[in-house]
Amino acid sequence: MARRVRSTSCFPLELAAWLERNHYGAPVHATEHGVRRRFQVRSIEPLLRWLLGLDRPVRIEAPDDVAAAFRALSESTLSRYADPADTTRPGGASS
Repeated sequence: MARRVRSTSCFPLELAAWLERNHYGAPVHATEHGVRRRFQVRSIEPLLRWLLGLDRPVRIEAPDDVAAAFRALSESTLSRYADPADTTRPGGASS
């Protein structure tokens, strides 16, 4: 049986009601900067793809290995779909 992974992420306040209404994650607490939710999953890959697909600034706060995996997925996705002429994003002309 696979070990379950707990991860805590911080979402922008504009997503707070949507996350709560749809029972996405368990509430941890809210601050003036965002709302924290805890997820318990068997595999982090689907969670990371879902977070990336939200197209909002999400920060994974714990654990560090999940945060690192999210950064790697984000960078990989950006480099794959980056416009070579766009100098403002990683993977663009100035990278």
